[in-house]
Order: sequence, then C-alpha cells, then structure tokens
Amino acid sequence: MENKQLFVTLPWDPPWVASYVLRIREPFKEKGIRFINACRFDRERHLIQIERKLLEAADVIVLQRFILLFEEAVREICISAKKKGKKIIYDLDDNIFSPPEEHPNRLELERTSEVFLKLCHFFDEIIVSTEFLRKEVQSITPVRTKVVPTKLPKRLREMIRKKAKETLKHNGFNPIKIIYQGTPTHHHDIQILKEVVPKIKKKFKNKVMFLSFGIPIGFFDSYIPFIESYYNFCKLLPSIGAHIGLAPLKDNPFNRAKSDIKKQEYDACMIKGIYSKVYPFGTAGEDPNEWYQQLEEEVGKRLS
Repeated sequence: MENKQLFVTLPWDPPWVASYVLRIREPFKEKGIRFINACRFDRERHLIQIERKLLEAADVIVLQRFILLFEEAVREICISAKKKGKKIIYDLDDNIFSPPEEHPNRLELERTSEVFLKLCHFFDEIIVSTEFLRKEVQSITPVRTKVVPTKLPKRLREMIRKKAKETLKHNGFNPIKIIYQGTPTHHHDIQILKEVVPKIKKKFKNKVMFLSFGIPIGFFDSYIPFIESYYNFCKLLPSIGAHIGLAPLKDNPFNRAKSDIKKQEYDACMIKGIYSKVYPFGTAGEDPNEWYQQLEEEVGKRLS
C-alpha cells in the first residue's frame, strides 16, 4: 500500500460501525493512507447511493464484507476498474463459507459467499482478519490472500484504559460485575452459560451482578442495549466497571475464524476474561462445568 494513492472504500456498513472502524477507518488513518467512503447511508443504515465520481478518482477500490450482496453493481464496478487499471481489494472478517444453521444472518452469509465465488477473479488481493480465515479463502481461490489482524486502535485503547481506571477506582468490588458483551447474533453461543449463571448467583448471592451488553439474556441481572457506533461503545464499556468478562463460543468453523478483538477490549478495560477454547488463548470448552469452575475461582479471588 502506498500512502500517495487514493483508496475508495465500498463498505456494507455505515462508517461508524465496528467492522468499518476497526478494519478500514482507524488502520488507514494510522498508516496515513488517503481514503474516502463512496457509500451513502440513510438514518436506518440502508445503503442508498454509491458515489460513482469517487470511484473514477480512485487508485485502489476496497470492497468490504456484504457489499457483495449488490452483485450487479459490484460486478459493474469491478469490470470498469479492471479496464482502467485500478487495484481491487476485498476485506473480509467473517467466515462467510461456513455459517451455522442457527445464525440469524445465515442467508446473507451464504448469499455473500455465492457472489464471492462469482466475482473473486476480479480481486487483486483479499485481506482477512485471521489465519484460519486465510486458509478457508485459499482453499477456494488462488487470489493472493493475506492476514491483517483486527486491532483495537492505540488512541481508543488508551481512552478506554483511562476511563476504566477511573471507574474501577470509585466502584470497588461491591458487587463484582460480570459482563457478557456482543452482538445479537450470538444468542446460541450464550446458551453455554445457562446452567452456570444461576449456580454462581446462588452461591455468591448479591455479591455478584451479571450484565449483558448488546444482547438481552434472560438469566442475567441487567441489560444494556446494543450500541451501533463503535466510538460510543468504546466510551460506555469502560464506564460499566466490570471485573470479569465472558466470551463463550460454540466450536464451529464460523467461530474459529473470529478475531481476538473481544480480548483486546476486555484487556483495555482491565477486565479479567474467561474465553472459549475456540480462541487459541481460551480455557473453557462447551462443558458448563468448566465455565462454572473458572468463574467461581475468579469471583472467589476478588472476595478473598
């Protein structure tokens, strides 16, 4: 990537959503890359326009995630770009090739993978978030694919850490706050905790409090609605004052392609995370007893 070039991005999501912030906006800004978003969205985050004039000015066109659902428009853009010698990059951070049956966006994921197979020969490079996902892509297409890990930007990490220190200093451990944060697409992953949480609450009573951030969980004590703006999310998460964070995932190819961004967010908040073994650093599998034992231990440490 050369900083003098103009990168024109075509994301499916608005520019304040996590995927765009973490995969394009903040990394490009840190590297001094000139970029502009050619997609326009309405208040309901629906894509309503692609600025064709911006595409004409581009040296590099970056397609992201589900923008492929606009198959004909993307095909036309790719054909025009190749004729004019423009480079095309496709950025992907979800395993669109193996969506779980129960995933609420399964149809969109499957459709995106179908279009990917039709259009990937136009791409000069595919950028993915994990090594697992790189191998999945390379098993499908010979297009050069490289890993660019999803990273919490330094300025956001420092902002989160500062706020977390202030919050924890004033709140202490009364009660011990245990948080799960994630999008509503993780309903089935959370079921691992269904037997665990009531047992922990029974043992420690009002000394613990379970909070869900982003998805309502019936067996938790409190719920904070999903926040679409990643910048606002980074302001609110450390202000909660959580002590322990949970990250359960079912073991399947879709989840094995996940990045470690949740660990980075928990670490920035000084939250002790308990992670699924799907992650390379995880310690708990799909056996609820493993989650109970580790959570019981972590709560006990903070009460001793």
